[in-house]
Amino acid sequence: MSNVKAVLDAQAAKEAAEQKAAKNIAEYKRTADKKVSEAVRAKNTAIKNADNKAQNAVKNQNIAQGALLVTLLCCLIKHPTFVIDMWDFVYTPAMWIWSSMDGFLSAILTLICLAGAGYGVYRIWLYYRKRWCSLSQRVLFASLAIVIIFGDGIRKYIDINLVTLFMIIQVLFLWVLVYLDGYFKIHYREDAWKHIQNE
Repeated sequence: MSNVKAVLDAQAAKEAAEQKAAKNIAEYKRTADKKVSEAVRAKNTAIKNADNKAQNAVKNQNIAQGALLVTLLCCLIKHPTFVIDMWDFVYTPAMWIWSSMDGFLSAILTLICLAGAGYGVYRIWLYYRKRWCSLSQRVLFASLAIVIIFGDGIRKYIDINLVTLFMIIQVLFLWVLVYLDGYFKIHYREDAWKHIQNE
């Protein structure tokens, strides 16, 4: 009888141990699930906060860049030489076209040339928009600053319209971009070139 009692006691102890182990495992699992859930929530919160900070930084950067551009444009409008050159930039070609149209054929040729020039400017504008990057923005701001600050000094040495000078700087920049595209492509460093353009 004592053997039977010992076996029953052992089985009862085994069952109690198994129940305790199952209870402990369930409790550990609940604790682990809770910690995983908290970690996932913390991760999602951190990602959301980082996204908000990044969006705010981009907004602030856009506001600052817009303010700088408006300031530069106001300086340009206030710059008397640039205003005169802007008028000349429009008026001189218009008068030249008007004076050259002495007959029907010359008027048609002039209109064809104007349409071709307009299409060329439009294509350049599309390419410029496609290639817009941080580097383009810096060159735009720098060329505006050059025209504002050094425009009168440049005009003392070179008789050039400041609007034309600004356009020449932008077209040269586009030409340099095309050249550097090819250079970095040949040397298999396109990722480095993209980083330079957008840093």
